[in-house]
Amino acid sequence: MECIILSVNDTYMDAQEVMHMTDYSKITALYSRLSVGDEDRDGGESNSIQNQKIFLENYAKGQHLTNIRHYIDDDESGRFFDRSAYSRMMDDVENGKIGVCIM
Repeated sequence: MECIILSVNDTYMDAQEVMHMTDYSKITALYSRLSVGDEDRDGGESNSIQNQKIFLENYAKGQHLTNIRHYIDDDESGRFFDRSAYSRMMDDVENGKIGVCIM
């Protein structure tokens, strides 16, 4: 099992390093979360989640990463790691489906 985990604030790895370490058949996981009660929505996804998705997707594309999949926990507490999308993402990491996680 190998997965690179990046924060958009990480500057120690550039796109070339990521590309050499990434199997392009694997998923690039983009994880977004909004806390319980921090609701800013007009029905459906919160505005914060929509903005996080756009930001993370632009970052991934800027790093030339492909096979993008969003994992979204909207209106879930960050206090614990038993969030539904986070758990699915970690299962996919453990099963070797994900090459890069960006949070």
